[in-house]
Amino acid sequence: MDLKNLFIFESVANKLANPTSEILRKELGWVEQEVILYQQMSSYYRSIEEKMKSLIDQKDITSDAYLENRRIYADYKINQCVYVYGIPRKVYRYLKFNDKTIENLANNQLWFSNSRNFDDNKEGYNPFKGRFSDIDKHKFDLFVKCHYPDLLEKNGTNREHMYNILEGVYEELITTTRICCFTRSPYMMNMWDEYAEQGKGICICLDLLEDPEFSTIPFKVIYNKGGFWGPSFEICNEFPIERVFCTKTTKWEDQKEIRIIKQVDFMEHRNLVSYKPSALKSVFFGSNVLEKDVTRVKQILKGQNIEFYHQESP
Repeated sequence: MDLKNLFIFESVANKLANPTSEILRKELGWVEQEVILYQQMSSYYRSIEEKMKSLIDQKDITSDAYLENRRIYADYKINQCVYVYGIPRKVYRYLKFNDKTIENLANNQLWFSNSRNFDDNKEGYNPFKGRFSDIDKHKFDLFVKCHYPDLLEKNGTNREHMYNILEGVYEELITTTRICCFTRSPYMMNMWDEYAEQGKGICICLDLLEDPEFSTIPFKVIYNKGGFWGPSFEICNEFPIERVFCTKTTKWEDQKEIRIIKQVDFMEHRNLVSYKPSALKSVFFGSNVLEKDVTRVKQILKGQNIEFYHQESP
C-alpha cells in the first residue's frame, strides 16, 4: 500500500469502529488484510515519529539515524497534509524579478523569512506579551487546558505565572521560526500587483510531494476577525503554531495562503532552504515582464523539465 492509499484509508478509519463497519468495508471494497496492513503502516509511521522525538530530545540531529528517520517522516507528513488535510499538492509563489530571485532559482532555493518582517504589522505578534490583566481569562484558561495540560497541572490556578512562562516560550518560538508563503493559484491579480511588481515579476509552481523534506510542514492560513484570541471554538481545534504563524485578519483572505514553517535549528542556512530541482514544475511570467528577463530565466532553468507560461494582460 502506498502513502496515498494509506491516507485514503486513514480519512475513514475511525468509521470502522462503529456498528456499520462491515457494511462500510464492503462499500469501500476493503478486505480484512487491507485493514490489518493499514494498521501496521500507521503503527510503523507512529514509531518513526517517536524515534524522531527521541533523537531531537537527545539533540542528535546530525546522525545518520536522525536524517534517515527525518526523510521517512517527512514523506509521511506531506502525504498526510495533501490527502487528509486538503493542502494543495501544487503551490505558487510570486516573486519580484531581481538578481536575488535569479540566484535563488539557479541554486534551487527559496527564502524563508521571520514573521516579524512580513507586510502585515500584526504578524510576529507574541499573544502573551503585554499586561495579563488585559486578556480574556476564559479564553486563556481554555487555551492552556487544551494545549498545555502539564503546565496547568504544575501551576494550578496561578494564571499569571503560566502567562509569563508562555510569554517566554512564544518569544523564543517566534524568534527562531522561518516561513515561506505560497498561494493556490498563479492567476491572482492582487498577488501579481503586490508581490511581483505589477506583473514585471514571475510566479513559480512547486509540487510539494516531489520534495517532502522541503515541504514539511505546510499549513493553511486561517482568516478571522479576532486574530490569535479569536472565537473560542477555534482555540482548541487549531494547533498553537497555526494560531501564531497562520492566523490573519479577514483583510488578507483573498491571498489564500499556504505556509511552510521551519525552525532555524533544523536549517543549514538561517533563511535559505533548498528544494529538489524536480519539485519546480512551472514558471509563469507576468504580463509586464521584459523579454530579456524571460530569456534569462529560461537560460538558467535550461535542461530542467519545466513548463513556461505567460500571464495575459488584464
